[in-house]
Amino acid sequence: MQAYESGGFLLSASSIPGNFSKYWFPINVSASLVSSMLPQGIFNPGNGKLPKIHDSSGVAWLPTNQPLVLCAYAIDAATRTKYRPESCGPSILFPHTSGACSFHASKLTEHLPLRPLDNSIRLQLAQCYFQTLQDVKIAEEALWTSMFQLPKVEWENFTRSNPIVAYNEVGVNLATALNGPDALFWAHRGGFRNVNPDTDVAACCLALAYCGKKEPRPVFELANQLVSEYDAGFPTVTYGEISDWSSVNNRGGYNASEMMREMNVGSLCRHDCSSHEKECIGLAAAEWIHRTV
Repeated sequence: MQAYESGGFLLSASSIPGNFSKYWFPINVSASLVSSMLPQGIFNPGNGKLPKIHDSSGVAWLPTNQPLVLCAYAIDAATRTKYRPESCGPSILFPHTSGACSFHASKLTEHLPLRPLDNSIRLQLAQCYFQTLQDVKIAEEALWTSMFQLPKVEWENFTRSNPIVAYNEVGVNLATALNGPDALFWAHRGGFRNVNPDTDVAACCLALAYCGKKEPRPVFELANQLVSEYDAGFPTVTYGEISDWSSVNNRGGYNASEMMREMNVGSLCRHDCSSHEKECIGLAAAEWIHRTV
């Protein structure tokens, strides 16, 4: 909790369907900086491939053990896709502006197109990357502050062509976190609650990959997270959600005691999650937990 309120920590719920070894061994993966001062968004491990997944799970590191940061984007940058093939490199549509940032992080919005555009992920692909977590924290706050200044109608028009998710993307090298992850997490929308094995697929994937391991790690719950929902197409943050973040940010940020708590591992592992085994095959975070924890 201290790390959450004092600058943030890294977590990863990356999804690589099919061949896990392609991106997880060697291990350059996507993570996110989670902080009390940033929007509370978490990557959906289904990533549009499994629409019934509405929660998230994965691994987390304390600042003293975090993997090496290779690059950091203020929002999801569509890395390792046909639009941006590498974790830390320019997109094919904006090769001259989407490499390493050449300006101070607070100036990000002066270099991004905050207006309705035809390409649905133009903002993701036009952004450049920073190289420290401090810079990406500054850049993300600046980006969201600027977006909140748009009138509601303009925001709604803007996000029709530029869907915005509430998490940053940090490229890391897992081989540099010599002690492995410090903890595991389960995240969801709404307040603290118990796992429902019928509907909380990511929680079950966490249990299937982790329970019975000889070297246990603490598991914590992240509540009130804007886990991306893909059932209605590519997700976007609503004007009400960005307004809520602005109010909290002006009051000094989120309270860790309202957002995270340690879970009872015994209770998690008592759930019968066998019906979700096939769904969990496509979740790289679960596979990595299974192999390394």
